Amino acid sequence: MANPIGDRAARVAATRKGLSLLTVLVLFAAVLRLVDAIPGILVELPRTVREHPSVAFAERAIGRRVELPAYFPDSLRWPAARVRSSLGPARAVALAFSGADGRPARLALCDAIRSPEDCDDLLLASVTVLERRAIEFEGHQAQLRRVLERNGRLLHELRWQTGDRVRVMRYDGGVDQLLLMAQSTFRSGQ
Repeated sequence: MANPIGDRAARVAATRKGLSLLTVLVLFAAVLRLVDAIPGILVELPRTVREHPSVAFAERAIGRRVELPAYFPDSLRWPAARVRSSLGPARAVALAFSGADGRPARLALCDAIRSPEDCDDLLLASVTVLERRAIEFEGHQAQLRRVLERNGRLLHELRWQTGDRVRVMRYDGGVDQLLLMAQSTFRSGQ
């Protein structure tokens, strides 16, 4: 005949061990999430944004090619000074190019799937739109905008969409150079 007191004690001990193991696993998962968030906190990036050493790494992260202009003015320094991607549903990439004279962030490019908000909210600096004009650009509707950064710098911005891709280019320079860079994106066949 089985000992009911011994069986119950064994069940209680097994339950305690199971709960202890579950507690350890939950705490371990919480620590892993915290450790995962630390790099983003240190560089003030949202959790879904990643910094990459090159465009090739960003392309691997998002699973598609980034469309780059074939033309860059001599006033810009190649390669990109900063490469970031958003790993949310839209999978966007933003590049920042310094000036050849050492000035930071003379050109910012963002290439997103479906959603310009991923460029605006996650990858590009917040700006105030001063002026906006709808234009026809390479057979597509586009917006040419003058925008003001928080630091007071005035930029020209071009936004357009081809298929499911949304592109934003912000340039600290003339509109003619901005349009030449954007047009070369179409001509490069990418």
